[in-house]
Amino acid sequence: MRKILSSIALPFILIAGAAAASGGVYSPTEGVSCDKPAGFCAEGTGVSATWTEKCLGPAVAHKLAENMNDPAGFDGSVFRFSNRVHCDIKAQVCTKDKFKAVVNQSATKTLFGKLPLAASPSR
Repeated sequence: MRKILSSIALPFILIAGAAAASGGVYSPTEGVSCDKPAGFCAEGTGVSATWTEKCLGPAVAHKLAENMNDPAGFDGSVFRFSNRVHCDIKAQVCTKDKFKAVVNQSATKTLFGKLPLAASPSR
C-alpha cells in the first residue's frame, strides 16, 4: 500500500500548528507551493525534492528524499499541506480538506495555473 505525504507530514503538522496558522505555506514562484512546517514543496507535477532543497534547504530535502525512497511506497501526487489544504495532482485540484467538497481556488491556481472546469465561476 502506498502512503501519501499527509501521513509523513502529520508529525510536523502537530508540532508546528502555530507556525501553519501564521503562514507556513507560501508560494516562492508561480506553480510552486512550499510548506515549512510540513517540510516539503510541491509543483503541478507533485512533491518536489528539487524545490524543497532550493526553498527549505538541504537538510529538509534530505529528510524528504528518505521518505520518498521508503520501500513501503510513496505517492507524491496526493498530499496535504499543514493548513489542511489537500491537493491531487491527477485531478489537478486542491480542496479545503481531504473530503474534496470545496475547491481551494487560491491553492489550485498557484499549483496548476487554472481552476478545474467544475470550480470555474459561471459567466
